[in-house]
Amino acid sequence: RRWFHFEEPPGVGVWPVPYTQMGLPKDCTRLVVLMLEEAPAVAAAAARLSREVFAALGPCEVPAFNVARPSYHVTVFFLSLPTDPVADPSQKRSLEDGDGA
Repeated sequence: RRWFHFEEPPGVGVWPVPYTQMGLPKDCTRLVVLMLEEAPAVAAAAARLSREVFAALGPCEVPAFNVARPSYHVTVFFLSLPTDPVADPSQKRSLEDGDGA
C-alpha cells in the first residue's frame, strides 16, 4: 500500500502513488517485478503458452530458451503516470516552460 493507491470499495482502481509523494524526483523511473510463484494458475498458463510458442518457433529455427517455472515473472516499468504531462524530448521547450508541447 505504500507504493500504490487503491481505490476504496466498490471501486477497483489501482495506480502508483505519484513519485513526489514518496520523496522521489518527479521524473524518476520505477521498476516493478511480480514473481508468479504465488500464482500457480498463471504460471501454469504461461508454461502452456511457452510450449506453444516454442513449438511454433521450432520449424523456423529461431534460437530461444525457456526458463524454469519458478523464474517466471512479469516486469513493469513506470516511466511516468498517464496523467503526468511529459515534454516532447525532441523539442527544446518543455511543458514546464509554459510554451506547450
